[in-house]
Amino acid sequence: CKVTEIGKEYKGHISQTNAFKTCQRWDSQTPNTHPSYNPNDFPEDTISEAANYCRNPNGQPQGPWCHTTDPSIKWQYCNVGFCECKTSSLGEQYRGQKTTTITGKTCQRWDQQYPHKHDRYNPAMFPDNSVAEAGNFCRNPDNSPRGPWCFTTDPSKEWEWCSVPVCEMYDLPTPPPPIIAPRDCKTSDMGTEYRGRKSWTKTGKQCQRWDSQTPHAHENYDANMFPDVSVADAGNFCRNPDLSHTGPWCYTIDPNTEWEYCDIDWCECKHSKLGSKYVGTIHSTVKGVPCQRWDSQSPHQHDRIDASKFPDATLGDAANYCRNPDGEPGGLWCYTSDPGQRWDYCDIPHCPCKQDYTGNKYEGTKQVTQLGFTCQRWDQQTPHSHPYRIPTYFPDRTMDDASNYCRNPNNDPVGPWCYTTNPAKEKDYCMIPFCSLFSTTETPPSTTPTIPQVTTPKYGPQEECKYSHMGKEYMGSFSKTSSGLNCQRWDSQFPHNHNN
Repeated sequence: CKVTEIGKEYKGHISQTNAFKTCQRWDSQTPNTHPSYNPNDFPEDTISEAANYCRNPNGQPQGPWCHTTDPSIKWQYCNVGFCECKTSSLGEQYRGQKTTTITGKTCQRWDQQYPHKHDRYNPAMFPDNSVAEAGNFCRNPDNSPRGPWCFTTDPSKEWEWCSVPVCEMYDLPTPPPPIIAPRDCKTSDMGTEYRGRKSWTKTGKQCQRWDSQTPHAHENYDANMFPDVSVADAGNFCRNPDLSHTGPWCYTIDPNTEWEYCDIDWCECKHSKLGSKYVGTIHSTVKGVPCQRWDSQSPHQHDRIDASKFPDATLGDAANYCRNPDGEPGGLWCYTSDPGQRWDYCDIPHCPCKQDYTGNKYEGTKQVTQLGFTCQRWDQQTPHSHPYRIPTYFPDRTMDDASNYCRNPNNDPVGPWCYTTNPAKEKDYCMIPFCSLFSTTETPPSTTPTIPQVTTPKYGPQEECKYSHMGKEYMGSFSKTSSGLNCQRWDSQFPHNHNN
């Protein structure tokens, strides 16, 4: 079987064409002569081992083929079916013929609206040539994180996941990763994902290379501690290998200053899954392809020309930025500048913040409470049972989307919280700052009560204020108590012994 349409990876032993003609050996010139092929274009890396098996050394669009032993027919395609496996965790390219869900329910056809109405009818969402060709096969048209799924023919069950294994057993060549420039911004408090190229600290000191031990010797040289391919690739860029709660930092080249934090901006982000109010300037797809302008009909003609569907004043202002004018359930997207790909989603993270005090619309991915407990999944009842069992309580589409993220299903006035995985601790609040602290260009809707205006867009050591009741995020420099007593140093045990 093949796992892609072209099937260059196919290593099977089919040696007949779709018209039952016997294949000619690739290293033979009789009865049909042909150009010399490059051994590297065969999955065996040698022409002789390819024997007379169906292969696709020149990337024919309809898949594996071969020269035939019939002198009157130079070549023909072979009938090689698709493997029942996915080549990535998302399985967005899965072309198999599985038609049942994980519980055995039969899938509804994608080109039908019964028994469940839906909006997955855009051919660009499928790897097939048409929605009709997708039939009732398991697919992943919205890049759901758990892979292929389908609507079911059971009126009482709208949709379910499909059990499609990864193609590890097929000895596939490893595809090169998409070339996407790393963002010079962070998407989480700790910034462990940060792969930007900032190489100086908040006071302007140049960073020391992570693979160097001078001027400062250190133990942060394990590649698993970095988001880069290797420690050498981490260069002298700001990183967070020891999971510091304050974010990325680096050793400095100043012998008198061992290390300092870096001032890393927050990435542009969306406040909701749909991102309908996003007015940021990201203008490339998740694969790094530049977007087509919305006021242009080239290279792709489209009907998204109603300016009222955009958060911008005009289509010209929307430029070629990622937007969601039609409420696409997968979030922000754009038409691409690649004539071969009509559209694709954009990689824009959720803002790690809340828009009002209760945070009942918070859709971020924080899953650890303010006391350090891991959150229990909302679709589970262990170790703590609870009444929040349906998506109505959440801003997410499904309970699976709510995962174990901090949420506020009961509009608790203190803000987002979760049940914990610790049987001894039922629930705890999460430390979610206000969105006004983040450098995002998406303006949240007005809420009541009004959020106090914050003069500085990002919190940091220079700000003498707290943003939560507990103030765990406070990094200011007050050093006196409310009654005027001087504070003892935290790294001192005098005059008071302590274990903090």
